[in-house]
Amino acid sequence: ATRNMTMPYKEWMAGYDGWLDPLLDRPQFAGTLDAEPVTLTPGQPFTLRLVLRNTGICPWIAEAGQRLTIEGASLAGLPEAWVYDGEPAAPGDTRTIEFEGCAPDTPGRSELTIVFYNPYRAAGKIAEKKVVLSE
Repeated sequence: ATRNMTMPYKEWMAGYDGWLDPLLDRPQFAGTLDAEPVTLTPGQPFTLRLVLRNTGICPWIAEAGQRLTIEGASLAGLPEAWVYDGEPAAPGDTRTIEFEGCAPDTPGRSELTIVFYNPYRAAGKIAEKKVVLSE
């Protein structure tokens, strides 16, 4: 009977447009983004682990529209974008995401800019992180 309700609450949940967030003590969609350090070996696969923490008042749910982009991803064989999926993240929850990549054959250093966006039509940033990949 609750299959169409907002998980994990099993009730209807609606938010306001993004214009309201700057007026709130705790925004509807807010969070942090951390990345585990990555040491690369030229030409070898690696795993990039990102940890998202929901610090807002609304849950992150699949198909709501939250998305992540990775600028510089193509240099490391990573996806350029990811749309939030899987289990919901209630306020206070963390979610670890893993991306598989492959280090370039030429030794060096790459910098990625990772941005997690809210689901509003005029999407704003929930969190942003610069990650350095080096050999």
